[in-house]
Amino acid sequence: MKKKNFAYVAMATTVSATSVLGYSTNVSSAESLSYFSVFFTSNGKPFMEPFLFEIWSEGKIIESNTIRKGMLFKELDHKKTYTIKVSNDDKQWTSKEYEVTFKKNELNSTIPVFKEVGSDVFLDSENPRIEIIKKENKTDSETNVPGNPIENDSSIDKDKKDSTPKENMPNKEVYLDSLKIRVLKNNAPMTDAKLSFSEIDMKAKIQLPNIIQQNIPVDEKGEHSFSGMKPNTTYEIRVNTKNIKLDRESVRFSTDSNKKIVVVDGLKVTNANQGTFVFKAVDKNDTSFKTVRFDQLDVKDKDGKPVEGVEITANTISPNLASYKNVKSDKNGKLIFELEGSPEGRPYTLCVSKNAQFEWEFKPDSIDIMVYSNGHVDVLKSNNNPNTSKTFIVTRNDVTYLKKEFKDKIEQAKKLINSPDYTEASKIALKKALTASEEEAAKPETTPFYVKIFINKLDEGMKSLVKVNNTKPKDPKDTKKPKDTVKPNYPKDSKKKLDNPTSKDSKKTQIKSSRIGGSDRIETSVLLSKQKFTNAETVIIASANNFPDALSASALANKYKAPILLANHDKVSKSVLDEVKRLGAKKVIVVGGESSISENVANTLKSSVNIERLAGNNRYETSRKIAEKLMNNGMDKALILVDGRNYPDALSSSALVHKNNAPILLVSDTADARENIEFAKKSNRLPKIIVGGTNSVGKDIESQVSNTTRISGTDRYETSRKIADMALSKGANVYLSTGRNYADAVASGGVIALEKSSLVLVDENNSNISNIKNKFEPKSVTVIGGVNSISNKLLMDLIK
Repeated sequence: MKKKNFAYVAMATTVSATSVLGYSTNVSSAESLSYFSVFFTSNGKPFMEPFLFEIWSEGKIIESNTIRKGMLFKELDHKKTYTIKVSNDDKQWTSKEYEVTFKKNELNSTIPVFKEVGSDVFLDSENPRIEIIKKENKTDSETNVPGNPIENDSSIDKDKKDSTPKENMPNKEVYLDSLKIRVLKNNAPMTDAKLSFSEIDMKAKIQLPNIIQQNIPVDEKGEHSFSGMKPNTTYEIRVNTKNIKLDRESVRFSTDSNKKIVVVDGLKVTNANQGTFVFKAVDKNDTSFKTVRFDQLDVKDKDGKPVEGVEITANTISPNLASYKNVKSDKNGKLIFELEGSPEGRPYTLCVSKNAQFEWEFKPDSIDIMVYSNGHVDVLKSNNNPNTSKTFIVTRNDVTYLKKEFKDKIEQAKKLINSPDYTEASKIALKKALTASEEEAAKPETTPFYVKIFINKLDEGMKSLVKVNNTKPKDPKDTKKPKDTVKPNYPKDSKKKLDNPTSKDSKKTQIKSSRIGGSDRIETSVLLSKQKFTNAETVIIASANNFPDALSASALANKYKAPILLANHDKVSKSVLDEVKRLGAKKVIVVGGESSISENVANTLKSSVNIERLAGNNRYETSRKIAEKLMNNGMDKALILVDGRNYPDALSSSALVHKNNAPILLVSDTADARENIEFAKKSNRLPKIIVGGTNSVGKDIESQVSNTTRISGTDRYETSRKIADMALSKGANVYLSTGRNYADAVASGGVIALEKSSLVLVDENNSNISNIKNKFEPKSVTVIGGVNSISNKLLMDLIK
């Protein structure tokens, strides 16, 4: 009786970036190298016996290895063509020969393509399997023909075997006219199961299912038969019923030119038994499956200290590479999994979960294990983990801002596609990139690796746009300018450093640059604090959704050398709570009334720190109470008057706070602000610095107060530059923020005060960049916000 086996080929490089996603990519230092991994199995189970495996190229064997532990990881030149197979020298096993080539998918990632030598059969790129057949014992004079192995039939007497007709030899073409699906739940027919039937374009760069029919019912036996397929087509069947767990995700099958089914689930049809395929289901929360406790792994930082709260995913390898179970490290850094095993061993690949990859860098990229039903677990050697390490070494690297950047980029692409300003022909590339990006954004999980790829694709599509009745503009200086897609390096704590140009002509460039930006304004405030404050006795909490309070609070930050952290109305994020704890704060000043920051937020903070609330009935009264408090505590050298209705001037004014040791007072010609004007009038002896033009702080207000100086420009950008002229000294660190919204820099007041710096507002067209370079000669520049706010191109123009 013959014994059949197959190899599962996982097209992956590192689980962290690619294997969980199902594709390989070029991550080697050599530009033309790509990885792929092969997992050998027997009847869908890991195949653990040793055997010889060969890789050929250009008519020569380039590698021959004994495979143990059922795995092979290999790096190949994706510009070449290869043949892979079990070696003819192996005494027990053989296989078909498969030609391996590589192609680019829609995301510009390199994926392998497997084609059976001598036929037009292609393996499923997402789940390719190579059939392995146990050899029949032969005399020394017999020659094995590659791709046509002699099978071992144990029902035939060994002494008569050579003279017995081998009717079951695979020389005879076998095919199926139909495929029957049977769905069982707890080993009984699942009569309410629903199936979906899709067609797969195997020639497409990304093989996405094109649903032909869904919600297909099964009969009383839990069965449904599929027939009448098209020629040379690949199909996929899935069980779509909710709230169940399945032993596999799908089955794929392919037809030949005669509409016959010749490949089922990656295996070439060799007998009629392959015409029935069974899905086994249990309830989603079913715990009847026997699991094995696995607690050998832990998570540590680079100094060997345990790290709590890092989420690790155990990914199943067969029948498909897919997330199976997530576990977070405990306070001792330990990971405790409950995983299903099997007598032959069930393989899993463990890595930092997709969503957690936005917060952590980690090594090794993955740890492969084999789980046996008897409770034994092996940690396996692999390219990603050659030393069979049982520890993930992690470094905090928060790039959650990429998620928002990705969403914003999608919205920008939609607007451009709907714009009549560009030719339809030039929109094609952007439309394709947008379709793929929206599909990725709709998934419950993704990774920074993929998000960056999609952002770059969208950028490329935007650059290809051509205006109607106009050729694509060509800038003769383009060859001298860095592209807008310059990628920053991302060290820990999400401070993205951009390398300065390194050409021969750039030796005089001394300006260092960095970028601080979180997934939203709250996370940006946390990152600003992490980057600039090692500790702080006082922390200021202000509303993330009400800019006046946070801007008035910049004077408090100056007085108490405190960071400003943001919170939503009724909830303070865990990251903010963690930051307050990290800083060792003893006191929190909540700025704003309960309409801005609820008592629930204050109560959440009370357990660990003392709380003081500075609040009025409106923004103007709140700013006045802050000013009164500070002036009574020695911050009384001047008074800064800014428009309480708009943010740009108040954002820039944070530099005047530390320069003049003065609080900010919000004013306007509204009734709510009358008492503030009276307060300013009573402060006769103090110089009054009015920020902004007369459209912001009117002449009628100026005429009511004495001893005034106005700082204003033709727009918010010139006003911002003039403030920097007063506050900055040469060689200082300059902070940049967009002048289009306040979200990025609303919490920057604490950092500006701490470093005696200035916040300069910029956009893509204003002249502040050249002024910064020429006048202030800064040693460093820090951008607050993502590339949608201030592009890498603009930053590179500044530092080059």
